[in-house]
Amino acid sequence: MSFRSLLLTLVLGLILASTVTMGSFAVIGTREAVEELIQGQIGTTLDSVTARIEALFEPSERIIETLTARLAAGTLPIDDPEKVASHLAEILQFESGIAWISFGYADGRFAGARIEDGVLAINLSEPGAGAPREWTVTQGGELNPLDRSELPPEFDARTRPWFQLAAANPGLVWTPPYDFASGGRGITVSQAVRSADGALIGVFTVDFRLHDIAVYLDRLAQEFAGDTLVFSINGSVLATPQQIGARAAVMEIQKILADPAERERMELHHDRVIKVIQSEGDDYMVGVRSAEIAGGLHCISSVIFSRAVTFGPIEEILQRSMVTALIALAISLLAGFVLAGRVASPLKAIAQQVSRIGRFELQDEKAPVSAIREVRILSEAVTRMRTSLKSFSHYVPVDLVRDLVRSGGVAALGGERREVTLMFCDLAGFTSYAERIDPEVAVETLTEYFERFGEAVDVHGGVIDKFLGDGIMALFNAPERIPDSAAAACRAALA
Repeated sequence: MSFRSLLLTLVLGLILASTVTMGSFAVIGTREAVEELIQGQIGTTLDSVTARIEALFEPSERIIETLTARLAAGTLPIDDPEKVASHLAEILQFESGIAWISFGYADGRFAGARIEDGVLAINLSEPGAGAPREWTVTQGGELNPLDRSELPPEFDARTRPWFQLAAANPGLVWTPPYDFASGGRGITVSQAVRSADGALIGVFTVDFRLHDIAVYLDRLAQEFAGDTLVFSINGSVLATPQQIGARAAVMEIQKILADPAERERMELHHDRVIKVIQSEGDDYMVGVRSAEIAGGLHCISSVIFSRAVTFGPIEEILQRSMVTALIALAISLLAGFVLAGRVASPLKAIAQQVSRIGRFELQDEKAPVSAIREVRILSEAVTRMRTSLKSFSHYVPVDLVRDLVRSGGVAALGGERREVTLMFCDLAGFTSYAERIDPEVAVETLTEYFERFGEAVDVHGGVIDKFLGDGIMALFNAPERIPDSAAAACRAALA
């Protein structure tokens, strides 16, 4: 059976078998396929949203660790609040999503940097000194006084919830949502810094506005074509997009978080919870997953998709899969014929070349061209093999090998008694000659000598048995029989 016939049988048989099988199970499997696709899409989106939520809060731990290390190393001028605030502003301008970076002193003083609507500013306050003072920071680092009416009349860092939580707990701590002194609501991650004897030096903070988080979620909701929310672990909404479509779905998420078993699954095992609810004549797909936030912020990310809006086109496509499968079958059958020919033709040519090489017919031939890597490698290998054999043919009697191949014989140990003629030739004085000239010249001389003598021996039916330095030993009447071997050797010597 030819390779092309075999390939056609296999390819077309597999295409027919797979198409018939797919058609038979299309109707039964459509609904399951849709459900699996929806589950996978919800799960993938939920994982992506969770990763983005974690990325939003991730810089806070890095920033606080860096500032704490700089304070311990003495590179942060802690005795000068204005310089501290300027350093914090330098860090803040390269971060996104963060509203404030600040340091609250143990005596109630405050040095911080904030960014709002693209405006970077520093804030300084001292208990008993009146309202906090603010300056905008230009790109060149210049400070310009800023007057804001929403600032409190007086500010003491020690009275703020983030200061009290950090002072009472080791490591990073997160506040629940609270009202910022400068306006708006948000959450804060903070960490106390203490001297070697345990005395409190102050508290570093990183603040996030809930409004900024909501704007961030709006972008995620548009990116993933669904509603995106963030819940705290106890079921209260931490932040939500400004425009959300499925209020009933939000209530369902709160029910999930109210279930201790579901919360344990998400907290301990980071499992995803995906459910379907019906509301307002539509099916909503709800996915919930815990986010790993440094400092123990128990945060739950969730996504809500309308099945009709998000997955309707997918279901329609799957319902038309039968028609697509029939069209694909026709195209596949045609492609199978073409593919079989494209694959088999180079292999057939290679097989013919290998057959000729097997008969020791070593004439140059154009290598078959194929787009298949393995076939191309095989073609190149055959070409190299023919070239290598042609190189050896300069030293091996080609006719002898060809006759041996044609006869089907195998070279074997043993001997035969026969009268042969041996011819020895040598370059007189070559050793002293080689000592007087460059090695390249000596090699060139030997090469030309061996080529001329080898050709003469071959023309007159002899075989070079071995090279003896600058000498040659040739046989006549062995291994191939020739008439009058002594005369043939003499003619070769004269040539």
